[in-house]
Amino acid sequence: MNVLVYTGPGTARTTFLQTLASLRTHLSSTYDVIPVDAPTLLNEPWEPSCVLLVLPGGRDIPYTQHLSPRGTARIAAYIRSGGSYLGICAGAYFGAARVEFEEGRTGYEVIGSRDLKFYNGVARGAAFPGFVYGSERGAHAVRLIGGIVSNLNTWVYVNGGPFFVGDGTEATQVLAWFADEGDVKRAAVVEVRVGAGTVVLSGPHVEIEGGEGDLGLKLRLGEPGRRAFFRCILKRLGLRLEEEAIDGKITPIFFVTEGSDVTRFERIGIKEDGKVVLKDSNNTFWIWNGIQNNQLRLEMNSSDEIVSFGSDILYGEVMGSTQTLLEKNVKFLEDLSSGTVCVASHQVAGRGRGKNSWISQSGCLQFSLYVRHIGSTGLIFLQYLVALAVVKAIKSKPGYEFTKLPIFLKWPNDIYARISPGNEGLLKIGGILVNSSYQNGVFSLVLGCGINITNTRPTLSINDLIKLHNSELKGSDVILEPLSVEETLTRILTTFEVMYRKFISDCGSDPSKPFRRFADDYYDVWLHRDQHVSITESTSVTGELQYAVIVGLDNSGMLAAEITSYGPSLGSRILLQPDGNSFDMMQGLIKRKA
Repeated sequence: MNVLVYTGPGTARTTFLQTLASLRTHLSSTYDVIPVDAPTLLNEPWEPSCVLLVLPGGRDIPYTQHLSPRGTARIAAYIRSGGSYLGICAGAYFGAARVEFEEGRTGYEVIGSRDLKFYNGVARGAAFPGFVYGSERGAHAVRLIGGIVSNLNTWVYVNGGPFFVGDGTEATQVLAWFADEGDVKRAAVVEVRVGAGTVVLSGPHVEIEGGEGDLGLKLRLGEPGRRAFFRCILKRLGLRLEEEAIDGKITPIFFVTEGSDVTRFERIGIKEDGKVVLKDSNNTFWIWNGIQNNQLRLEMNSSDEIVSFGSDILYGEVMGSTQTLLEKNVKFLEDLSSGTVCVASHQVAGRGRGKNSWISQSGCLQFSLYVRHIGSTGLIFLQYLVALAVVKAIKSKPGYEFTKLPIFLKWPNDIYARISPGNEGLLKIGGILVNSSYQNGVFSLVLGCGINITNTRPTLSINDLIKLHNSELKGSDVILEPLSVEETLTRILTTFEVMYRKFISDCGSDPSKPFRRFADDYYDVWLHRDQHVSITESTSVTGELQYAVIVGLDNSGMLAAEITSYGPSLGSRILLQPDGNSFDMMQGLIKRKA
């Protein structure tokens, strides 16, 4: 399920990024926190998979210009039917019935009604003086005290946000007040029940943590209280949070090797204050030689063949993205050995295919493998090969071979588990992402994988499948032991390397059919054999459909479908590229992208 953060016209870039990061800190173990633009809210079916829509800080007028009336009507209907909305600063103004901003101030005054009307009163601001667009000059560290959140007393960041007046209905509750001097109380954060849904509007930036200077000092002092209050808001909006959220701060990365030259990085960086500094295209690395003459050896004996993938390991407890770390830092990547694997226990910006992200939590195996690949023959098949290696690595574990553990592959690169018949019994548990760059006849491949091993959320894990299998045993059936993240990683690396070497050999001996050796195994765990689908063009205005049956992969690696619609195209084949189309398996709909 998705938490959607608006990123259309009017959003302030810095505030948007802080909102995204803060939400991912508290929610990424259960939800996919992703940006959403105005055309998506207007035209795409976002509501069924959305648990929370967030309108962050920025400017309220562009929100109105680009979303009213059609977008606001959809948002309101979504909330009334049980959805949740969090409006912060500009998003709070946008959610009120009326805006009164800087009345009488030339160049700043904004007064008028708004379509959503979640709060049936006025959002009036700026709550504190001195606001200037695009500036921190009017920013304040302000104390909040409890409304119905009775024990609240903390400092928060305010820069142009409103307070709320005029809605005395039973549907509205004040979660927090501004701690003003005197007898006047100003509502800072309100909660409103709208139909079956819940709305929270916040004048202060409850999502932003401490900063620099005197203002930052107050905010840092109030950080534990702000953090607890923000989590309280998310819970009141119906979201599930881990008991202890990962703080999202990137931890050091350790480079572990079985004999490679660890001083290699010193040759590509600049020495500063006893450390080697490597400024790359996406990140800056501070490198120092830590523990010496100490090795971490992964047991790689699941195959009789000599393997080397995983001999060099980059490990960080918390990373942004293993995929981004390798793919976007060209200098760093060039100095790594082919077969180096980058592993994280938790990713705060995990990536999926296209614009998707990957939800990361403890118990999920998430890694990226760097491979230097010579020649372009069969390159498209590598994503299929990695996906197949993941499934084979799990299913071929001693004791697992004859259990028919229900793990399958969805085209082009998703891993699914089946817990009951029909599409509703299929749950995604993993995915593959392949990125490449080319230079001097060599492809630098970054093969990413995320798969749920021990984590029950957000969908299902391999160990959940094992428990289900064991609960249905009869007689002398073998009880399966649960998998660990570490064991699964080593099995995947060794299985893939053996398959990859055979694949390279086949590319040389029979380049027209490089995947032939693996096709039968692939189709055995493929979800689409003889599947009937509907095909439409993404640019189609009329939504005209063609009907087809999936045949399989052709020799070029594309998905082949045979037209079954009556007409001149009956019996002809359509070839679909993995990166050029979307496949809604549950609806049996393929959307061909222009």
